[in-house]
Amino acid sequence: MEERLAIDALWSRLESDAGSAGQVRAEAAALRSPAGRMLEGVAAWDAGDAEGALAAFRAAQQAQPGNLPAARYEALALFGAGDAPAAAKLSATLPPLATGAYLRRFTALYWPLRHRTGLGSTAVEADPPEVAHSTDYARFTAGAKCSDTRRRHLAERHLQSGLLAHFKGRYREAEILVGRSWKIFPESIDTAVAHGNLLAARAEEAEALRVLEPAFKEAAAEVLADADKGIVFPPDLASAWAAALCGAGRPQEALAALSLITPQGPDDWGAHWVAALCHLALGDEASFRRQFAVATGPYFIDTWELRIRPFSRRVESWLATEDAARAAVVRAGAAAPGIG
Repeated sequence: MEERLAIDALWSRLESDAGSAGQVRAEAAALRSPAGRMLEGVAAWDAGDAEGALAAFRAAQQAQPGNLPAARYEALALFGAGDAPAAAKLSATLPPLATGAYLRRFTALYWPLRHRTGLGSTAVEADPPEVAHSTDYARFTAGAKCSDTRRRHLAERHLQSGLLAHFKGRYREAEILVGRSWKIFPESIDTAVAHGNLLAARAEEAEALRVLEPAFKEAAAEVLADADKGIVFPPDLASAWAAALCGAGRPQEALAALSLITPQGPDDWGAHWVAALCHLALGDEASFRRQFAVATGPYFIDTWELRIRPFSRRVESWLATEDAARAAVVRAGAAAPGIG
């Protein structure tokens, strides 16, 4: 019981104070338990010692076989130590670890590599052999007569099928269906938001901004014109626009867009996750930690499904590439893994 309390206190200190990593590491190592070795590894990682972290995570698993958090952190440390193939091999055997502490470190490691490497554009999966509504879409593209009402209904069917595919983790199928929905009826804000999010997720931010811009400008004009009526800017649109701006290397503009969102809950369409990424890009560790904590709070499942799980899947696909191996070697020579 006393050790559990000591571990909890050390975790709390490590999570709230980035400068405490060295002292927490020493105190955790002195406990000589699986939980202590696990915490020792995380503190070593935060201190910039990937090799030391790797040794501690392996010791934690040796003392407690089947320790999923330690295994997930080991995969993180393998990449940080310069061994992307081993990180890919281990990651492929593990289920997701959807905890805020792990995901924050995972994000701080991999998100900055999206444009420096091919990570952002790496395909998560191959094109499906067939997608829903293909016959109707073929008729539409062949020039069949189609009223606005018919276009709207056809686009909505494609959109809903695409959103369901995304929820089920069939991301390439979702991209195809939502992209077709936008081509059929680009006037739909819902479709533009979904399409823009998917484009930004695969590092096509310029195209995402092009898709979203008409809806964003229209919504902004409406809010400004009727300010006295209390019209709220659509939070899903603002979050999608901000995500594309952030991914395009424009974090300050992204944060300005996020300020348009009236708080409606802890998640707000992944806005806190996007804000965390902006602060990561700006090197503001305290704000990165604060926003990430909110993003992985009570409404975490929404952010997980919309943004974090697709990104983690893309990372795991990328890890098996030669590009990842080269990036890992370069990163292994860095002074520290990044924001902890």
